[in-house]
Amino acid sequence: MTNTNKITEDGKELYEIGLHIVSSLAVEQVQDEFISLKSNLAKHAEVTAEQAPELVQLAYTITKNIDRKNQRFDTAHFGWIKCVATPDAIADIKEMIDGNTAVLRSIIVKTVPDAEEAAIRFAEKEAAERVEDGEESEDTDTSDEKPKHARAERVEKVEESDNSSKKSEEESEKKAEKEPEKNTEDLDEKIDELIK
Repeated sequence: MTNTNKITEDGKELYEIGLHIVSSLAVEQVQDEFISLKSNLAKHAEVTAEQAPELVQLAYTITKNIDRKNQRFDTAHFGWIKCVATPDAIADIKEMIDGNTAVLRSIIVKTVPDAEEAAIRFAEKEAAERVEDGEESEDTDTSDEKPKHARAERVEKVEESDNSSKKSEEESEKKAEKEPEKNTEDLDEKIDELIK
């Protein structure tokens, strides 16, 4: 967690860049392109992790204009790079990636160092909220079971909330059914008074 604090103190944050590289390139060319992207990225940010591109099936066909010709892709080589950078550097990185014709599409998102740390943070936040709400926390340690326990409690609360909202919906429907009868009775009385 100290690494995360250092990141925010420097004004830098951890980003993950997901890349689809066109499948029309040979496997060696894809690896060379990925290495080139990574070295250009290193000029703007500190690379912390990566996964080399692998060929994947796309959910839908993507068309890209390459050398003034529309080319369709049903597959692409997907890889990702995690890096520590400032928001300004990310803008430069996005521009560099967008200008690369070998990149079919990309996405840049803020992330956390690892999923376990994110789960621990989530559990700590949930525990803090319970304490603020006056509930006593059953778990005071930060063991591996804590995130699972917090998630299970949250699921139970959601289920309870769903059940109570279903009950209130049913009660509202019953009220709505009775109200028209009452309104028609009132209307009939008013009509009778007007006729007299």
